[in-house]
Amino acid sequence: AISKLLQLLMTYLGKRHPSDILSVMTDPTVGFRLMWQHEEVYRNALEAACEPVDFDSMSAQDKRLLSDTARAAEFACAVYGAPMLEGHLNSAVAFMGGAAAHNIGAWNHDENTKAFQKFSRVPQEDVFFASWVERTYEPAFVIAWERERRWLVLAIRGTVDWRACLTDATAHTAEVCGGMTHEGMLRAARAVLERALPVIREALREQSDYDLVCTGHSMGAGTAMLVTLLLRKGEMATEDDPPALRRATAYGIGTPPLLTPELAEESLQWAVSIERGMDFISRLSVFGVDRLLFELTQASAAKMATDWFMKSIGQANNHHKRFERTFGLDREVAVVLMPPGRILHIDTTIKRENAAEGRPRPAYWASSSFYQRYLLSMTMLNDHLPREYFTDISLIAAAAEDAATKSPLRAPMPHHSGSHAFHKNSDSSRNDSDDEDTTASAPSSDSTTVLSAAAASAAAPMLAARAAVQEEEEEGERIPDP
Repeated sequence: AISKLLQLLMTYLGKRHPSDILSVMTDPTVGFRLMWQHEEVYRNALEAACEPVDFDSMSAQDKRLLSDTARAAEFACAVYGAPMLEGHLNSAVAFMGGAAAHNIGAWNHDENTKAFQKFSRVPQEDVFFASWVERTYEPAFVIAWERERRWLVLAIRGTVDWRACLTDATAHTAEVCGGMTHEGMLRAARAVLERALPVIREALREQSDYDLVCTGHSMGAGTAMLVTLLLRKGEMATEDDPPALRRATAYGIGTPPLLTPELAEESLQWAVSIERGMDFISRLSVFGVDRLLFELTQASAAKMATDWFMKSIGQANNHHKRFERTFGLDREVAVVLMPPGRILHIDTTIKRENAAEGRPRPAYWASSSFYQRYLLSMTMLNDHLPREYFTDISLIAAAAEDAATKSPLRAPMPHHSGSHAFHKNSDSSRNDSDDEDTTASAPSSDSTTVLSAAAASAAAPMLAARAAVQEEEEEGERIPDP
C-alpha cells in the first residue's frame, strides 16, 4: 500500500515543474483565497447540475426511497461502533481523538457490538455476524437483520483505523465489470466478500424473502457499492446462491467518486449516494486533486506576479505552458470517476437553525458531474461527519413523509418491505398495486438524460479543458470546470 502511494505521488507530482510546487508551498494564503472562488463555483453548479427536491410533488416510491436511505444511514453510522456511540465522531477534532483511542485498543469486540446494537436499534439476536478486526484492505463490518423492512444488512465501516488510510491511499484505478474503479476499495470489497459471503448465503437461505442491503459511510460506502456491484455481476457466485444476492442494493453515505461513467449510469438501478455540501470525500479522486493542484498553482502569488510581469512587457504568460505540462497529451491524466447511483445532495450552506422544528436543509437530486471538481471550503471536514449525515437525511425523510400525510391527493407513505425506488423492474410479487409506485421505480426521464449527458461529456474531460483554456487564455482567466 505504501509503495502504491509513493508511485501515485511520483506520477502526479513528478510531471510538474519544481517551480509549480514551490509556488504553492511558499504562498500560505492561496488555499484560503481559492475558497472564496470555490464557494461561488459551488452555488453556480448547484443551480446548474441539481434539481431541488419537491416533497409535495414527489412520488410515493421516492418518498419510500428517502425513508429507506435514512434507515440505511443509521446502520452506516452504527458500524463505527463505540467511537460513534460515545460521540467521538461528532466533530472533526473529536474524530481525531476517537481514531487515536481506537488505534490503541480502547474498545473490544463486545463493546463495539453493543454500541452497534444500541445505535442501530437492533436486538442482540438480530446481529448475525460482526467482524471488528481491521487491516489494510480489510475493513470491519457487521451483518444484521432489519425485520421491519425485511432486510439483511451488510454495514461496512469507514476510515477510523490508521491501516484503513492505506486502503484510501491506494487510489490507482483497477478494472472491474467492464469499467474502472478505486483499486484500494475494490480490494477491500473482495476481502469483505471472502469473509462475509458464506455467512450471507446461510442467512438468506433461511430467510429467502429478505433483501440484501449494503451500506456504509466514506470508505465504507465505496466498499459497499463495490460489494453490491460484484454480487450483481455474479463474482464468486455459485449455482445454489439465493436470488437476493443478484438483486442486492446499496446506500452510500458520503460516497467518494468511484465508478467510470458507464458503470455509474448502470448503478442508477441499484444504488443511492447521499452527499453533503462541500464534503471533501464526495469529490476526492486523483483527477480532482490533480486539477486542484493546477488551480492552486495558477492562483499562487508567485505565478500571478510572473504572469502580470510577462503581460506588462508584451510577452505571453506561462498559463498555457503550465497547463501543457500538467494535462498535455504526453502527460499522465487520471481516469475520471463519479459517485454511483442516484445522488441526493444536501446543501449545508443553509444553516439548520430550524432543526428543532423538524425542518430539513434544502435537498437536491444531483448530477454526478457536480462532483468532478475538488472544492475547498471551511466546512469540508464537518460536511463529512457521519452523524450529521444521519441527522440531515432523517429530517429530509421525515419531511417527505409529513408531506405525504398532509396532502389530500396522496396516501401516507407505506413502509413496504423489499421495494426499492431505484429499480426499473421488479418482480410482480414485490411491486405495490399503486400504479404510481410502479412507474416511479426508475429515475425520471429528465434525470436520466442529464446523467447520460454528464457521463458522455466526462469521458474526455481533458479535451473540454484544453479547449476552454485556449479560449480563455487571451483573457487571462483560470481554467473553467471541464
